[in-house]
Amino acid sequence: MTAACRDPDSKKRMNAVRAHFNGEASGFDAAVTKTIPHYREMLEALVSAVPFPRTQGIDVIDLGSGTGNLSLMIRKRFPNANITCLDISERMLEICRSKLGEGKASYVLKDLSEYSFDAKYDAVVSSLALHHLEVGGRQQFFAKVYGALRDGGAFLNADIFLASSAPWQELYLRKWRDFLSRSLSAGEISEINERYRREDRPVVLLEDLRRLGESGFKNPDILWKYYNFAVYGATK
Repeated sequence: MTAACRDPDSKKRMNAVRAHFNGEASGFDAAVTKTIPHYREMLEALVSAVPFPRTQGIDVIDLGSGTGNLSLMIRKRFPNANITCLDISERMLEICRSKLGEGKASYVLKDLSEYSFDAKYDAVVSSLALHHLEVGGRQQFFAKVYGALRDGGAFLNADIFLASSAPWQELYLRKWRDFLSRSLSAGEISEINERYRREDRPVVLLEDLRRLGESGFKNPDILWKYYNFAVYGATK
């Protein structure tokens, strides 16, 4: 178990995350493009970096699969892939299942911070989920991901991150607020900011790349970036 799992405050926070996503699952797909800049482009950047032939029957696990947008894009690019979708929210997984069906897809209801991999994968992927991990548990989590990958496999993550300095972080947040203001009311933006403060634990992007290297990964790199949103990858 990670340090996050032993922390009662963390457990309480993850229960709040579960309740949040269960309550908003039905509206997630409509809302996400209004809250995440270049959302589909970000996911496409991740999927295009999966380093295998498109006809290969790869084994993939999607950590924090949500409503299945990333998994569905992987299925379209890799039609022979076996995909495991893991999420903390029952409602999110129900929607994910409706998109992918049962053929070559399986579904796991679990808090990703508590998950112990019981199989080997060619690719471990995640989008907008790992910022819910406690910072102190990330190194151990990455070690588990590394152990779950086959040799030559890849770990790819799309998420929200912090800048390396206060001035850059202020720029990141200003650009995000500018984006949100184009389609959301002041009240909706305030609610997003409060949830971000209460539920999320983003980390400095460059520090995560360091953690990957220390966990044994090769060639950690930034594959796509738009201010505080980025995709990175590393291989085993």
